[in-house]
Amino acid sequence: GKKRIARFHNIGAMGNAGEEIVKDMLERAGFHVTGQQLAVDDYDHKLGGHLDGVLEEGPADLTYPCLWECKFKGDRYWKAINKNGVEEAEPLYWVQMHGYMAYMNMTQALFTAVNRDTGELYCEVVDLNLELVEKYQKRAVMAVDASSPDELSRIANDENNWQCKFCDYRETCYEVQ
Repeated sequence: GKKRIARFHNIGAMGNAGEEIVKDMLERAGFHVTGQQLAVDDYDHKLGGHLDGVLEEGPADLTYPCLWECKFKGDRYWKAINKNGVEEAEPLYWVQMHGYMAYMNMTQALFTAVNRDTGELYCEVVDLNLELVEKYQKRAVMAVDASSPDELSRIANDENNWQCKFCDYRETCYEVQ
């Protein structure tokens, strides 16, 4: 209801504020940040998203321009990222970054995560994996082109799989009550 919408709005606002804080930190460290919330889309605007930013140049040994993705996470999720890295802890962000890098013809990303409970910052450099992009791009196109969920095979056999959680047909697919 309304409380849930307000909560999502507040979380989004905190994330945007967190991005600005990290952007300021990056700029004070000597990075030049552009392209905040730059829209990327493909396939008649059916696939896409918004970049948190682009590092045009900076003091780190990165390939520029470099994608910048920033997340503002609660303590539990931040600790998982800090311990296991973004690929294992947040596979959705992992795939998203690779897609953005491919669309923008970039070969590296700087992933940053702020612990919204403690202010700690996590940074990870991610190299583009084109095989991963192709795999998920094919899946996305199949899903967009399908006229019903019956045309698609399951991505996983576990309804709690991170990919299934985002599917509009999860309940139908698993006959979840």
